[in-house]
Amino acid sequence: MIRLLLLAFLSILVFDGVVFAESGPVFSDTGPDAEAYGASKGYPVPPFEYPPGVRQDFMIGTYSHFDKVHPMRTVPKPATPSVLKRTAEEIVPVYHYDGRQKAIGDYLDTHPVTGLLIARGDTILFEHYRYARSDQDRLLSNSMVKTITALLVGIATSEGSIRSIDDTAATYVPELAGTEYGATPLRALLHMSSGVAFREQTYQPDDDIINFHKALLGNNPVGAIAALRQINTRDAPPNTRFAYASSETEVLGLVVSRAVHMPLADYLATRICKSSVPSPTPPGPSIQQGKKWLTAASSQHYATGHAWD
Repeated sequence: MIRLLLLAFLSILVFDGVVFAESGPVFSDTGPDAEAYGASKGYPVPPFEYPPGVRQDFMIGTYSHFDKVHPMRTVPKPATPSVLKRTAEEIVPVYHYDGRQKAIGDYLDTHPVTGLLIARGDTILFEHYRYARSDQDRLLSNSMVKTITALLVGIATSEGSIRSIDDTAATYVPELAGTEYGATPLRALLHMSSGVAFREQTYQPDDDIINFHKALLGNNPVGAIAALRQINTRDAPPNTRFAYASSETEVLGLVVSRAVHMPLADYLATRICKSSVPSPTPPGPSIQQGKKWLTAASSQHYATGHAWD
């Protein structure tokens, strides 16, 4: 599957050979292969597309306006957002690759990056956007949201809603009882060491992740519970082998939502974003089309660059 690098956020500790330039943010209407990505069409957004991003001319539009492709829950802004400062001059870090020293501009000129924000602490050091995207666009997280889901597991545990990460998933999601994921301790899911067979390597049609995404986001979605019940072959005991699997974070998202009795987005809003939600809605099915909302704990969260920082 073609993958577009949308947004990179780097915590910078040391820069070797750094020089400085005039501070940003910097905006550009173009980027590598801009016409192939839909520049002359205004980077269009499809009404619905599965798999998302399969058409190159829809990639930019889809991944920066995902709420127009799928319904999504809103995480309100906090009443008092954190203030981000900006260095007087932006950094121009260099890196070594393929036997050469290159500058960050070389990377942006050869890779389809819609936004690159580098910060240290509460200070923005570098902020550039390409393909007519800006600091107001909400860019899709893909798997960066897995870290947020793990943070919410920790918060729910500290508050006592999750009694122990050694509990099994079925303790909180009874619909998973009798399945291998249901019998897996949360600790193993956090380590991506459930031992449940799940192939997520090449993103080709024979990968399990493709069928899982279809069950969540395709033309005929079945919802997270049904999708996870289909993944039910164990090939190792829990906590004995690491294997990257987005399905395991999806289980954790369901666990948190059931444990705290609210949708994952509402829990994120109140615990991490420190914003209020008008009236928490029942968790309901994690993913359904139509009037239901998209809540994918493993890959579907999108925000501006400043919100991620």
